[in-house]
Amino acid sequence: MIAVVSNDEFGKSSLAGLRICLTEKRFERLAMAKSFDFGNDHDEIRDVATAVVSERPDVIFVSSFSSSLGTMIKALRNNGYQGVILTTTAFTVPEIQRLAGACKDVVFVNLKKSETYYEIRKIYKGACHLAGTFFT
Repeated sequence: MIAVVSNDEFGKSSLAGLRICLTEKRFERLAMAKSFDFGNDHDEIRDVATAVVSERPDVIFVSSFSSSLGTMIKALRNNGYQGVILTTTAFTVPEIQRLAGACKDVVFVNLKKSETYYEIRKIYKGACHLAGTFFT
């Protein structure tokens, strides 16, 4: 498996949670071979997707809390990746799904929550509250 996460606190937290799950062997027969991070720049996303697909992974874990999640999933598919993509529930956002295109073989996983997760949750919850957006 290759992990591809946003280069922000959400991505770092997701990667930490994934590592905990792998250590506890919550996902049978999965081990992380490499991890990559990415920002919101479309050229960077394309370049990271190309590098990831060239590694020929069986499974890719992708995490971001922004529209870049959908853009990365689409870039992976456009580069020929046809396998399973694991992601977080951030993928339930309709705009992210629209950007991703075909959602075949995209699977949500519940990660072990790291300490960073709870810190990030407070930040996002506060930001969403200020913006008038519902966040649970």
